[in-house]
Amino acid sequence: MTEQEKYSRLILANTQGVGPTFFKKVLNDYQSINSFLQDNSSTLYKKVKHKLGIAKSVCSEIDTNSFVVYGEANYPINLLNIADAPLVLFYKGCIEIINQRRNIAVVGTRNCTSYGERITSMVSDLLVKNSINIVSGLALGIDVIAHQSILPKHADCCVAVLGTSVSNPAPRSNIKTYNSIIDNGGVVVSEFYNQETYDKYIFPRRNRIIAGIADDTIVVEAPIKSGALITARLAFDYSRTVYSFPNSIFSKNSGTNYLISENISQAVESVEKLASYLKITATNSTNSQDSITNSILVQLQENDLSFEQLAESVNIAKSDLTNYLLKLEINGIISRSLTGYYRIK
Repeated sequence: MTEQEKYSRLILANTQGVGPTFFKKVLNDYQSINSFLQDNSSTLYKKVKHKLGIAKSVCSEIDTNSFVVYGEANYPINLLNIADAPLVLFYKGCIEIINQRRNIAVVGTRNCTSYGERITSMVSDLLVKNSINIVSGLALGIDVIAHQSILPKHADCCVAVLGTSVSNPAPRSNIKTYNSIIDNGGVVVSEFYNQETYDKYIFPRRNRIIAGIADDTIVVEAPIKSGALITARLAFDYSRTVYSFPNSIFSKNSGTNYLISENISQAVESVEKLASYLKITATNSTNSQDSITNSILVQLQENDLSFEQLAESVNIAKSDLTNYLLKLEINGIISRSLTGYYRIK
């Protein structure tokens, strides 16, 4: 694609009233957006001609190396398969990594628990050790932990999709993660270049890009009414596979249970099982011990439990259970009260 054609696609994509349907019709009729913009006598051109000037002014200072357009070689291939694909993606970092590897989204609640944090770190470790990109929204909670847990060593497996503009990322508390991804071989993308005001739909719009780029989506933990479940539903609608970790029915983050019950998502009992479902190699950190640890944490999500109660719920020897509980205490994941009851911190 020539630089002129790329710039012409940027202009038309940023013209008020132009969406994917109009853009694709022009592309189908003319094979080139540049040719369309030169045919000022056509009926299609007359529909947008009064708005093209504003778009040209807005786009005049944008470097062609800071964005990819629909149909360009480095435009994410998976997005070409969704009807509402963004016509332009602005980026910072290495956009090429998206089409070089398998992409899996890891999403969840902003208000995550230690249970969710632990699963997220384990999942991220599993994915990068299998050379899989982690796609997430760089929001607080599960999204940013998915990236932070592998930075900076595996930044080249990080694809962060912003709801805000690529030049003004939010939340600002994640700016170090944002910079680390860009500086170490990953990429940050957004539909917006330098916009400062947004409407309430920016995050659902962002979620469709996450779901669209990803080959599969993993939901760690999230409420029923959450962006993560929107992403899961979109991924399902795009015919991508969704995986979810079950949670306590008493947890505010039991939205994963809903996804499983509605057959939107495949239930994942352990990270080891996830490796099997994804047909990838389980790492040393995803063995049967992790399955037992997850079982303990799931039990403690519901109630504070005594050692004896845990021993009844988790099918291992009491001597082994003691070792697991001690390790979780040392790692600051659980605590033991004066009355002998264990709880998640």
